Amino acid sequence: MKIIGNDTHLRNAMIRVTAKNTVTKDYPKLGLKAGDVYEVSFSDIIDTLNEWAKTKKLEYFAIEHYSDQNNIHYHIVIVFDENSQAKFSQVKEHFPFGVIKRCEHGVSSCVKYLIHKMNPEKFQYDPYEIKTNSESSLLKYLSLSGYSERKLLDKLCTKIIAGDIKEYQIEKISSDIFTKHRRRIDNAFEYRRRMLLMDTNRDVTVIYIQGASAVGKTTFCKAYAKKHNLSIKLSSSGRHPLEGYGNEDVLVLDDVKIDEIPITEMLNTIDPNNNYEISVRYKRILFTGEIIFICSNKDIFDWYKWEDDRVLDAFYRRIKYVFDFYDKDQNNISHYSVNYIHVKSKELVEAERKSILDEIKREKPYLDNYEYTKLVNQKFERARLCKIEDRTFDLNQYIDTKKSDDDAFLKTLDVV
Repeated sequence: MKIIGNDTHLRNAMIRVTAKNTVTKDYPKLGLKAGDVYEVSFSDIIDTLNEWAKTKKLEYFAIEHYSDQNNIHYHIVIVFDENSQAKFSQVKEHFPFGVIKRCEHGVSSCVKYLIHKMNPEKFQYDPYEIKTNSESSLLKYLSLSGYSERKLLDKLCTKIIAGDIKEYQIEKISSDIFTKHRRRIDNAFEYRRRMLLMDTNRDVTVIYIQGASAVGKTTFCKAYAKKHNLSIKLSSSGRHPLEGYGNEDVLVLDDVKIDEIPITEMLNTIDPNNNYEISVRYKRILFTGEIIFICSNKDIFDWYKWEDDRVLDAFYRRIKYVFDFYDKDQNNISHYSVNYIHVKSKELVEAERKSILDEIKREKPYLDNYEYTKLVNQKFERARLCKIEDRTFDLNQYIDTKKSDDDAFLKTLDVV
């Protein structure tokens, strides 16, 4: 790469400016000393460009990249008039903290980079977020040739099939490409699903969280996903637990009702070891994540009580842990226990049932077989929770628990 000197004349420039800059040397003109932190806003960038454009013939295209809140920065592309080139030192004077380069691969490539148009693995910005003083030139630079569009589409589909772009990450696909080539993009996702089905094994952790309303069950799931940088999907659709699922890492079956999901579909959905497709209205969906949380205000042993022992065993054995949220104190600290489900063996089940039946017959020898069976089922426990440990969850770290005296919404209502 050719080194750009202060007197080098530039016909165009690609500039990157960071929002927060630590000053490494004194800048008397700006009143800054080494060690100071100098902050630049996007409006500062646009004001600088507009002021310069009053005395210099140039076209500019600028955007704020905000997808990483810890690294907000701005990209600027400047095209100088053929008879009004600028020296590197002039550009540096206007953007003293900018990294300045030529548009080595052409102005069009640099303008496309502003929205990551040719980089589907990166966050896709909307073209309308670009600020410019030449809309017509912006449209010209953003347009794709037939070859470039096919190349971009091929790149997108390759990443979808590889799992680098998931269905919930629709923002990685520009709106114009998606609307124009939706069928091919949908086919790429379908190919990915069928490819995953070829491996019948999976490793999924299933956690059942029980407790009263407002003790922090759902907030706990969100906090877990955030802490481990996992994508999350909340599902409360009832009959179809995977409806709207887009390959997120964590699935939360939130506040599901006992009688909403048939036992067969529930067993297939939460199977920790085997891949199953789940029918959802007009399509079939495959869970590809790592963790499934089931949140309910019902005790785990209230689920599917009408099913036989074999089916209940299969349900219990799919659940690795049961988190029992049993209290939330006045400081908004939730207390919960971590448990596993102990399922009794067949031999023990038969022995306990016989013992209970013998006891009932001694007390009530006049009942028929149906009534005896009913009473045995009421007293018999097929499984039980075994506590591992108690833990706490601080809700104050994740929700605003302070109640405001002045509700902003109520202020918007007309007073009658």
